[in-house]
Amino acid sequence: MNTNSDEFINNYCSVIFTYKTVGISDLHSYYLRETEIKMLHNLVNAELVVLQTCNRVEMYLYSPNKIKDEVDKIIQYLNAVHKKPIGDQAKILCGREAIRHLFLVASGADSLAIGEYEILSQIRSTIDMFRKMGISGKYLQILFERAIKVGRRVREKTNISKGKVGIYSIAIDEAKKIVGDITNKRIAIVGAGEMGEKFASMLYNEGAKNVTILNRTVEKAKALALKYNYNYDSLNLEKIGNFDIAFIAISHDFIQIENKWKTLIIDVSIPPLFSGNNVITLKELEKISLVNLKAREEEMKKIEEIVNEGIDEFIYDYKKEIYDEIIGIIMHRIENIRKNEVIRAINELQKLGIRSQDALEIVDLMSKSMIKKIFEPLFSNVKDIVFNGGDSINYINFLVNIFKDGNIPSNKTEKIKEK
Repeated sequence: MNTNSDEFINNYCSVIFTYKTVGISDLHSYYLRETEIKMLHNLVNAELVVLQTCNRVEMYLYSPNKIKDEVDKIIQYLNAVHKKPIGDQAKILCGREAIRHLFLVASGADSLAIGEYEILSQIRSTIDMFRKMGISGKYLQILFERAIKVGRRVREKTNISKGKVGIYSIAIDEAKKIVGDITNKRIAIVGAGEMGEKFASMLYNEGAKNVTILNRTVEKAKALALKYNYNYDSLNLEKIGNFDIAFIAISHDFIQIENKWKTLIIDVSIPPLFSGNNVITLKELEKISLVNLKAREEEMKKIEEIVNEGIDEFIYDYKKEIYDEIIGIIMHRIENIRKNEVIRAINELQKLGIRSQDALEIVDLMSKSMIKKIFEPLFSNVKDIVFNGGDSINYINFLVNIFKDGNIPSNKTEKIKEK
């Protein structure tokens, strides 16, 4: 067992594929099926958790035995399954960097939509699922539980989740600020291309019901509208005056039209098609995005502090688990001896005619008190070694060997000695 914090956290490693490293469009091909995860678990001599979301596929491992060899096994398996060296695209982190990365993920600081809340529930459901599958273990459980706590603290103490930076999100937020609830507002989406589809999807998620897709090609407008149960029509810019809000996302011949209606126009076309009162252009949305992004960058300093605090707290969690495991082994043996001796004492007292229940309870309580007082210095010494490190680790290994008995699995004892 090694109680030096910089050494023991190297028992943790992660193999990471994200939207940043392989691209959002190709990430789906890296997802692992349940059968593949089980095969991986059988392949490695380590605790394993695989976190898979729309933004990432990340494998976390814990092993006190040559963890990097276990990482190599995963890379070789992935290469074999995909029949190409996708392992070259993996970002491999170990020790403090692996822990820091998971905490940043839980904080929402590494998400495509910075500050999103959904990642916390995804982390919770992932660790719960892997625990039930018997694939993770208590050391990854400790890591993921602390990650969730760090993620919650970041959202409580920073503004990471406030102020959107995505252009489409900002466009819809600005519309809501001006016209209020958009659920039943008459909304037009001008354009059925990629940008128009993005607006349709987001408005659907916002609960907007009265939406019409306007497009030069009616068939394309119809296809998009049917996807969300919206209305559709051919493109005629004069129809915009019939709506409360119009999102403009089309290419044009560099013409510009004055907004002559009361309609709120949000124009993300390049260059903008509309000008005048009640028009918000892409340039204005980008300014809002930059302000929000700068504010989030300021929040990152706070997040780094919270993450570093979380790592220190995690180290304490880990060492406490190690200490409890050592004391558990020692106390298991001591308690067996104590109980046997209490039974012998009670038998001797009964031979002398002492059968009082009070007397029997006194013997039991006294023996427990004696054990506590006798072993308190030893436990204190073990605690100091575990939490503060030092050169006396052989002393703990010696204790583990002395106090283990036939009821303690030898493999469990070996694991403790190696940590």
